[in-house]
Amino acid sequence: MEKTTTLYAQLKECKTIKELYQVLGEERLEKGVFLLLCAWALVPIASVFSHFFWSFRTESLTFREAVFQMDYWEIVQYLGLLTFTYAVIYLYGKLAVFKKQSLPKNFTEQLFQALKTLSPWNRALLLMLFWACVCTCFSADIRTSIFGSEYRHEGILMYFVYCAIFFLAQHVKKKNYRILYFRIFSIVATVLAIICVLQDYNLFGLSNVFIAPWATVFFHFNHLGYYFSLSILCTIGLFVLDDTAWWRVFYVISIYLQFWGILVNSTFASYLGICVGVIAVTVLFSIWSKNRTDRKQIMQNLWIVWILFLGTMFMSYMDWIPSSSGENMRVNSERMFADLYAIIMNIEKAAEAGYDGAGHGRLYYWVTGVKMLLLSPIVGYGPEMYHSVLGPTMWTNRVDLEILQYGVFFGFPGMLLYVFSLVSLAYTRMKQLIQLSPTVLIAGGCVISYMVSSCFGNSMFYTAPYFWIVLGIVAAGNYDIKSV
Repeated sequence: MEKTTTLYAQLKECKTIKELYQVLGEERLEKGVFLLLCAWALVPIASVFSHFFWSFRTESLTFREAVFQMDYWEIVQYLGLLTFTYAVIYLYGKLAVFKKQSLPKNFTEQLFQALKTLSPWNRALLLMLFWACVCTCFSADIRTSIFGSEYRHEGILMYFVYCAIFFLAQHVKKKNYRILYFRIFSIVATVLAIICVLQDYNLFGLSNVFIAPWATVFFHFNHLGYYFSLSILCTIGLFVLDDTAWWRVFYVISIYLQFWGILVNSTFASYLGICVGVIAVTVLFSIWSKNRTDRKQIMQNLWIVWILFLGTMFMSYMDWIPSSSGENMRVNSERMFADLYAIIMNIEKAAEAGYDGAGHGRLYYWVTGVKMLLLSPIVGYGPEMYHSVLGPTMWTNRVDLEILQYGVFFGFPGMLLYVFSLVSLAYTRMKQLIQLSPTVLIAGGCVISYMVSSCFGNSMFYTAPYFWIVLGIVAAGNYDIKSV
């Protein structure tokens, strides 16, 4: 208590951010970052309570759905503002402390010297954010490009929040903090998986509490699929590496429930991402554990993961895991091969004929996105401008391919900077694979799964933050923040 009182008194005397940074210290600031990331992980739980609160009201389903979206966006909005403010204070404090170093007096020289100290991926993403601001100035609807649409809320301001999340995630250095964040993320995902199954089977009246089918607290079932593409790989990574008995039991149950949830949810693109993610972590952990004394235990854990994975896949294929959507692994697989055949036989006809489908329908958006990119290759059209350019005949405002989405929004420069940042980060971490921390491998599995899923989907203001968190952990590496 005395220490808290002393700290509070010292904080009251702070007159500059530099003094605030020095009083708090790196350790307390890191704890603050950790608490912020945990707050992001718990946002869906807050929405669960909101759904239950409004379920007792008599308003129409349409009104309640609008309220849920507004409540979720308000939570993300205030938490995003808090995250961005914290990141600015953190960054300014670090710069003020290290300003004593001999730096050139010329601002331009200082800027270039600072950029040189950044890692290639941080430099590329920072330049991408700058270019996104330039592209926003050329938008046909600057207001929407700044604040985002009423559905996705991914204007340029949200990209600044993503930048803050990515920056702060690189400053979570302690292994215990990272593991605890992953555990909270897995627990929340397990709760959502249970709700998804109960909602679909209309048990306990949850289909009247959570309105969007197969989506729990999210606005569309695909968005829950994006979320699962991260959370399942996070839980798998924890199970492979954790040797605490009761946590291992929880992870097995959680993995099974999340597999069940994604199969009921039936977002096939996300399931493909999870498939690639499971294969990738199997290869990564096999190489990483080559010279470790606990390699046998790690390989046994991977076998258990594959049993759960293939078992639930087989159950879905046999329709033993029913979904009210009428879809299962057999239906989705047959549709995928039919779509591939249609595309191979006549790509233009397939693109034009099925723009509302799941497979060749996405091809229609991709072809349209490429045409738009070629028409404005430098500055793109600005954030959230896909729908406004194509006109009212297009119901979607995204390209359903996240990398191409950045091309449409920010032109070739923005898209290539994004691709370069991911490739340079992946290349560097793969060279260091044997020496990497286990938490980096866990985050890496999440990134791989999400990236494959994003080849058939869009970023959303309430799912993308979790991607930027795990990407930040991969970027930080083994608690080395010299290049941040």
